Amino acid sequence: MDDSNGSISQNNDATHPILVEAVTLDAFLQDEPRIDLIKIDIKGAEGLALSGMKQILRLHRPVIFSEFSPNALSKTSGISPEDYLDELRGLGYELYVVIQNNDFTNQAPQSNQEIMVKYAEYKSDHLDIQAVPRERSNL
Repeated sequence: MDDSNGSISQNNDATHPILVEAVTLDAFLQDEPRIDLIKIDIKGAEGLALSGMKQILRLHRPVIFSEFSPNALSKTSGISPEDYLDELRGLGYELYVVIQNNDFTNQAPQSNQEIMVKYAEYKSDHLDIQAVPRERSNL
């Protein structure tokens, strides 16, 4: 059984190239009448995916759960962690760190600095964030 967790890297050995068709979510889901939730866990390519779903985010205003891995974002998407967070905010989202058994009902949106501190404290290669449209945020 393959335990690669579905990871594909641009740095893979070129002796076994794999051609994978890719489309933006804006194109793939353009005819969907309703989109409530998007889960993004693509090992640092979250910044690339974000650039291909802006129309959906503006039109449908889904809640987003995104893996946040500063090192992988920089390496794979070519975007700084802060720029990724700022882009989500620029699209009208409030950001929250997701921790198991986390209660969002009384939590204030978190700044880039607060998210980076949580990332350092979490001692993992990533943490998860929830992006909620500002108009649906608890505050």
